[in-house]
Amino acid sequence: AMPEVTSLPPSPELVPGGPTSVDPDAPDLDTRKSRCTDVPPGSRHTCAEQKDFGKCNADFMTEYHYCDKTCMRSSCVEGEVKEEMKVKDEEMKVEEKVKENVEEQECVDMFPEPISEYGEYSCEDQVR
Repeated sequence: AMPEVTSLPPSPELVPGGPTSVDPDAPDLDTRKSRCTDVPPGSRHTCAEQKDFGKCNADFMTEYHYCDKTCMRSSCVEGEVKEEMKVKDEEMKVEEKVKENVEEQECVDMFPEPISEYGEYSCEDQVR
């Protein structure tokens, strides 16, 4: 006989297409709604795979906020853009620093005037 499971309401976390369930340690739906998370809808496929399957806009994916980060949904895009801007800012600062250092070094390097063809001789030598 089949075990009696019919009395249980179907879990919304179960994805159509098979008995695959969300990682029990994954952030809950409220967390996923308010923050940028990347929770695959089940153990069978990763978010990257879901994206490859073209599932990013599937109802169950958007409704339960699965793979928000991989699918670049709005909750993530704003955060991502901010993060990227911050990284870009840091990179710019580093580049400026490097430029400053290079310029300082260039000044030092230029200090000895370029030696002309006769540069091996000092002024005293020229007088002789």
